[in-house]
Amino acid sequence: MTQPETRYGLEIPNDKSVEELIELTRERAPACWNAYTALGNNTSEKSIFALSNLLTNSDWTHVRSAIEAIGNNQRGLQLEDKLIRFLDDNNNFIITATIKALSKLKSVNSHDKIKSLINRDSVEIKQAAIEGLSNIWQVSDFEFLAEYYNNQDNDAIKKAIGFVLAEHADKSNWKKFFDIYSKDTISRHREWALIFASEFSGDKNLIDPFLNDRRAY
Repeated sequence: MTQPETRYGLEIPNDKSVEELIELTRERAPACWNAYTALGNNTSEKSIFALSNLLTNSDWTHVRSAIEAIGNNQRGLQLEDKLIRFLDDNNNFIITATIKALSKLKSVNSHDKIKSLINRDSVEIKQAAIEGLSNIWQVSDFEFLAEYYNNQDNDAIKKAIGFVLAEHADKSNWKKFFDIYSKDTISRHREWALIFASEFSGDKNLIDPFLNDRRAY
């Protein structure tokens, strides 16, 4: 028998009606959070209408949970415009949740706004925006992130950029990745540079120097 889906030690009430779930969002935590999760799993038109209304909650933690649920809902793109407006919110937790939701939903219309948030001071927002671009990728993003990498000293941001660029490396841009990362201090970046050189070039002049790299991989 399949075990029921659980979160916070409680069963997620996926069997409840939308009306019942709305009532459960008014319960104390963690029951209320599981109700939002169930609304995100619900495939009915009612669920997305309910989540739209729940975005008006005065408690930002509930708004964040509604945003996360919309990002997981198969009808979530119906609320794309509403979500994009939350990218201008004053609460960093709301912004990061919105970036992740729009990225999950592959919201092409949010691309430019999410890209602009990479310039925010908050490391959390920067990282969410960098990672969020991966699902709404445009070819020009590779060059943009590669250049942005050169001006970063935060390891978390550098790792996020490296991971996203590696996801989108191909025969047209691998050399740019290689030039940036083949001598990088982060070992997995050097490893990826080696992998791409082997896959897309096979040039021994590029590969052989790695044989003398004594740093840990």
